[in-house]
Amino acid sequence: MSNKSHITQQPQVAVFDLLNLVLSERSVGRDCKFQPAKPGRRKRSRRAIWSVGGQPAALASAGAPLGSPSARIAVLVESLSDHHTTKIISGIEVAAEKTGYEIAILNVLGKRQPLIGLDSFEGFIACCSDETAVDPDFFEKLGKPVIVVGNVENVRGAHCIKTNYQKGARLAVNHLIDQGCQNILMIAPAGNRAVDLDKYLGYRDALKDLGKNWMEPLSVSEASIEAGMNMAARMFEKGELPDGVFITNDWIAAGFVKYLKKKKDCLEAKTVVVGFGNESLCEIIEPGWSSIDFRKEVAGSTALHVLFEHLGDLQRSAGDGLTVIEPVLAIRV
Repeated sequence: MSNKSHITQQPQVAVFDLLNLVLSERSVGRDCKFQPAKPGRRKRSRRAIWSVGGQPAALASAGAPLGSPSARIAVLVESLSDHHTTKIISGIEVAAEKTGYEIAILNVLGKRQPLIGLDSFEGFIACCSDETAVDPDFFEKLGKPVIVVGNVENVRGAHCIKTNYQKGARLAVNHLIDQGCQNILMIAPAGNRAVDLDKYLGYRDALKDLGKNWMEPLSVSEASIEAGMNMAARMFEKGELPDGVFITNDWIAAGFVKYLKKKKDCLEAKTVVVGFGNESLCEIIEPGWSSIDFRKEVAGSTALHVLFEHLGDLQRSAGDGLTVIEPVLAIRV
């Protein structure tokens, strides 16, 4: 199993009058079916997924989105194959269901193209993963209220909704301490991103506050199951497995846990693993492991509520605002 191949089940997609827009199933992942909402069903938020990469003229000629005056919000994404992005969108849809708003989802983040056609929307929610590369001026150029969901640095002209990664790391370390772990190590993908620094600071400060020594984190080349298995194998062969491991990516944690299961009859002591992200594979792979839940659905619904506040008060600037989502620990025994 690889990160790229894991796609959560897509919710029902309703497609309305898109005029001459070009739809691409590749924008929503495999097995996604476009179908209209069935009549007689209870009112719910509706969305259409548009692929506009390379088709800016088509978007510009579409006029009013979805042919409805209530479709005034666009959700900007880079890819719907990202597990956390789909969670954010789910949260947005739950909140939008109560308002009757229709949601247009545009895969425009990270693409080099002019802002043609986006002026027909009244507001935007941008779903940014930790890897999303966005021009710092992009949101300011939209000229409309923008809510950015994600730990993105140097964003101008937008209200940001971020996850408290430092607290998440503290929760992970404190749980390992509660499990009786005395020798705790952090493992992370290689990189120097601000989000990685936040996790490190939470890990270090949690141990420091408890009067315990901390080791410098180990890094792996990529966030994959294979990388986690290789790291666990090296530590096992050298006799360096600690009794507690905080792994900042659940795909790496999955590989680490799989290797420990393979060698369980050879282990002198149990190693407790806490991951980060609360991916669905935490329950699919046995044994499962505890993981930090970013609460992306909450972030999505919060983003829509904050956007409504800005749309209701156009004199209020959306720039430089900040909302912090507190993570929780999903415990699995």
